[in-house]
Amino acid sequence: MDGLEPGVAVSGPLSYGPIPLAAPPFLALDPRVRPDIERAIGGPVTPAAYAYVPPGPEKEIDGATVRLIEPHHERALARVMALEGPRLPFPQGGVVDVLDDGREVRSHERHHHLHNGNEVIRVVFDGLMFYQLMALAAGLRIAHFHQFPGTKVFAPQLVHAGGISYWHRLRPSEIAAGIHELPWSAHVDALLLEDFNKRPDAPAGYRARSTRLAASLRQSAADLAGLREELRAKLTSSGVDVTDPRWAAVLD
Repeated sequence: MDGLEPGVAVSGPLSYGPIPLAAPPFLALDPRVRPDIERAIGGPVTPAAYAYVPPGPEKEIDGATVRLIEPHHERALARVMALEGPRLPFPQGGVVDVLDDGREVRSHERHHHLHNGNEVIRVVFDGLMFYQLMALAAGLRIAHFHQFPGTKVFAPQLVHAGGISYWHRLRPSEIAAGIHELPWSAHVDALLLEDFNKRPDAPAGYRARSTRLAASLRQSAADLAGLREELRAKLTSSGVDVTDPRWAAVLD
């Protein structure tokens, strides 16, 4: 919260580019400036995901929580962001492209997918990104109290594996074949879930998820003991103190 000095709408340790937005997680938002933002852009805005059009049947990231971009938003957006085409902003961290085959990819990968014959059917401003752009349009600043690039960070001050809610979309066969690497979020997800399910009151849904994850990991040629050792080695090599008792849930 210390970064929320006057004139700052959002402060965080991680950064997106090329427009230097603060990337989730660990964001601090100053609620006092929201009325100022809304007055400056001519209408309401909320820290949520936004899209120009409603999600289609291939929705995933932009499911039930997406808000629709309104004319006052578009006018404000034109002050701070260039467009590559109608309702198609230039690639930016926090902007997700939805392709014609239903995949959602980072907008930074856009021209790779266009070269391979895909088409971008809509874009989604991931949660908290659009709000920051509206804050910039209102003349406020985004502060960075550390300079960690991106969102996948392992450092003594901060660890964020990222993607813990959707890593399981990766195909186990591709992971086992080395086409995709099992992400660190999978390690943390599986190990935290195993620890939590030791509780006698763990919900049945959590136990069912644990069973599904265990099956997925087996297909990916991975097991919990191996994940634990790999995570310990990764943290140690990044300067993280693995003897800190707060890591016990995933390392012991």
